[in-house]
Amino acid sequence: MAWERRSRGGTYYTRSRKVRGRVVREYVGAGPAAELAAATDAAERAERAATAAAWAASCAAREETDRVLDAFGRSVDGLARAALAAAGFRQHNRGEWRRARMATTALLRDTPPTAPPATTPAELTALLQRAAGGDEDALAAARGVLDAVPDGWKTIADLGLQAQRPWVEIASGGDALLREALAHELAAMRRELAGPAASPLERLLAERVALSWLALQVADEEAARSFAGGGAGARAAYYQTQLDRAQRLFLAAARSLAQVRRLLVPAIQVNVGARQVNVAG
Repeated sequence: MAWERRSRGGTYYTRSRKVRGRVVREYVGAGPAAELAAATDAAERAERAATAAAWAASCAAREETDRVLDAFGRSVDGLARAALAAAGFRQHNRGEWRRARMATTALLRDTPPTAPPATTPAELTALLQRAAGGDEDALAAARGVLDAVPDGWKTIADLGLQAQRPWVEIASGGDALLREALAHELAAMRRELAGPAASPLERLLAERVALSWLALQVADEEAARSFAGGGAGARAAYYQTQLDRAQRLFLAAARSLAQVRRLLVPAIQVNVGARQVNVAG
């Protein structure tokens, strides 16, 4: 859209638009009608720019929300891997965890950590994330790091709280009553998943499952609204990508909790007749 001065004098307003892939210039004219068309076009451009800026800001905020949840998830994964390694398990080719042979188990227990010790919450989080990614040195260092670092468990739990706040805010849409209801629902889910005698690791894994569930609910609702509005274009593709990602993270969180429970939590068998309790593992 532009004003052009012609050789015969005066200025004329024109528009440029694409027709079948070609740029076609549309002659609007001069005078009050052209000025009104120019003002209308300018207002539409400003509205499109504002909409694009708001969308970009929304995507940036969501990426930051995802980043905090990812950091929490990777930290808890690092704890789970360290606990399994300390208990004598090895992950077979990034697949199932299996009981290691005696020599390997002894090596895991006796080899001192070669990664630098974690002395701050940020270093602790980074160490656990490297362990979750398969870094053997970080995994060795992470095995007993929470016993050596003051308030180590609390550091990871605080990271979970940081991840919870923005997701609750997004899910509640600014409704204070719904925000409180969601917080209570998440707390109840954590208690139910962890159980009354849960270890600190189980409680963190349960926290991760609950937060991943909330993120999945948000992504599912956003994708449903997008599809109800036509489900086409870049935004619909974005929401579908977010939904796919949330589903993967939720399944990974649930699988990690089940894996730790299956391998690390002892199975208890009560023999009423003999009045004895057998603990397996």
